Amino acid sequence: MTLEKGSDAPDNKSPKPGPFGPYILALGPQRSTDFGPQLKPKDSKVQPAEPVHPVPLIDIAAEADRTLDLVAMKILAQQVINEMKNMKPLTLPRPKKYLAETTNEREKGILENAQDILTVKKEINIHALPAEQSLTEAMRNNRVLGIDLALDPLNPRLDQHAYLSQAMMQSLKRGGATHLIVPVEQKVLDQFMKSGKVTRDLMPGDAIHNRLAIEIQAALQSGLKLVSSGSNFEGHHDRSQAELRAVTEVLRDKTAKAVMITDNGRLADAQYGDGTASVGQLLRNLADPANPTEKIKLATVLLVDPKASRGGLAVMQDLRQPLAIVPQKTNAFKQLKVIGDLDALNGQAKTASSWNIVLALPY
Repeated sequence: MTLEKGSDAPDNKSPKPGPFGPYILALGPQRSTDFGPQLKPKDSKVQPAEPVHPVPLIDIAAEADRTLDLVAMKILAQQVINEMKNMKPLTLPRPKKYLAETTNEREKGILENAQDILTVKKEINIHALPAEQSLTEAMRNNRVLGIDLALDPLNPRLDQHAYLSQAMMQSLKRGGATHLIVPVEQKVLDQFMKSGKVTRDLMPGDAIHNRLAIEIQAALQSGLKLVSSGSNFEGHHDRSQAELRAVTEVLRDKTAKAVMITDNGRLADAQYGDGTASVGQLLRNLADPANPTEKIKLATVLLVDPKASRGGLAVMQDLRQPLAIVPQKTNAFKQLKVIGDLDALNGQAKTASSWNIVLALPY
């Protein structure tokens, strides 16, 4: 930017005096980068009255861009603030409540005080898993899954028994189960496998065999092979030895996995009334036939109907769906007394921790 003579203006008229004296401001493509405008006197005899101080140049376009950037940043910041105001607070998912964490008159007497009941229910809500998922994982991680029946065999809801048994067997099959071991004669089981269905009149008519008939039919439909653990035993020792022989025979095939069903708390980590070890204890010390240097991998399950329980497990009587609880993951639940129909243990009250899994099937 330079100052030119007035006579060089486009209209060729003398400019009027301005703030710089008899000079006009001429804008052109050439910009000065020195200390200010260049002054040219109108004629050589005339000099400006006072010197002009240097004026720093401003890049108007760059300043406009910076202004627009600042405006855009302010708008964006305000949008972010507005979005944050509208955001819902972050909350972690709460565990599903399978049981209401309350007490009622019907539950009085199950445990010593209401606080104990609430503590057990909270542990169930935190640690319980769907029954099918738990059974599949337990079968996948072990070669033998022992199931202790402590259900009411006289329950009239046999249709629901059959539904739950079918779901249970399918879960075990997904976990790798290949054989079902039950206390029924092998010739009877062979006939069931040949026909594909259970003929009820070929089995004893007692309550436990009524229940076993449902489990056997579910196993047949799931594709499991049936193996006998014997029948007509003279005592606990004879039955335990027959069960051990059946498990050993099945596990000779290193790809096989067995589900053994028994009753009356025989799989509890406990002793019988005469001081002999339970079949559960014997199985834990049994060498794996496919790998004699290792003990078999075993998981034990107590199958209960909470409404029929006469012990601490009755605290689950309001359950509406089958659940599995691993007692060792709990503090209060594992100490619950299991009384029920455990004749093989002479009615002794054992705790839930005597089994690896407690499977509650509400009816």
